Amino acid sequence: GTVLKGMALVVVPFLPASGLVRVGFVIAERILYIPSLGFCFLVAVGFYRLMNGCRGVSRKLCGLGIVVTCVLLAARTHQRSSYWANEHLLFRSALRVVPGNAKVHYNIARLATDEGDRTTAFQFYRQAIELYPEYEAAHMNLGNLYRDEGKYELALKHLKKAIEIHEDFHTAWMNLGIVYAAMKNHAEALVCYQRALQRQKHYPNCVFNLGNLYNDMGNASLALTTWNETVRQDPQH
Repeated sequence: GTVLKGMALVVVPFLPASGLVRVGFVIAERILYIPSLGFCFLVAVGFYRLMNGCRGVSRKLCGLGIVVTCVLLAARTHQRSSYWANEHLLFRSALRVVPGNAKVHYNIARLATDEGDRTTAFQFYRQAIELYPEYEAAHMNLGNLYRDEGKYELALKHLKKAIEIHEDFHTAWMNLGIVYAAMKNHAEALVCYQRALQRQKHYPNCVFNLGNLYNDMGNASLALTTWNETVRQDPQH
């Protein structure tokens, strides 16, 4: 009965992420929090039965082995915890463990972008796409990097690819509009902003960019109306 309870604590909480039933989240370490309680419970039961089954010197050796095992696992836990000190250590640690994981490369690229390290960002976004060609978010962010460098044709290529992969990717539609606006292709920019807003009604960033487009087109009145809508949607914008 005790072992069965421990097994249930391991198996039942893990079922939603087992793949038997489709759920709206990906497998991650957090899915193992409750199952790990069941695992620890089973280990404790095993140690207890092992100790009860030993006598004399064997019992002492078993006890020593248990202590040494706990010390080694505690040391490993402390080492693993150090990887969580910051995102750099965490993502680089993950890269060593799963070098072929596109998500890890994407996270390193995103962090590098936030820190202004564009060379690293370009490198790891490209690697993420090489590992997973249908990675729409990586295509979009790589397109944004090319846009910031004024390489509009390359930016268009990757943003269009992101939309081809995921047609309702409203952020990619907005960023595609920003590229067209930078190229002074106002008609295409307008279409892209409108398609982004069709997919995401409450989208102050896109509404703001639409206002900028109207202003560039010389329609100050419509630009002002659109900017007012931006503030209505997000008073802190």
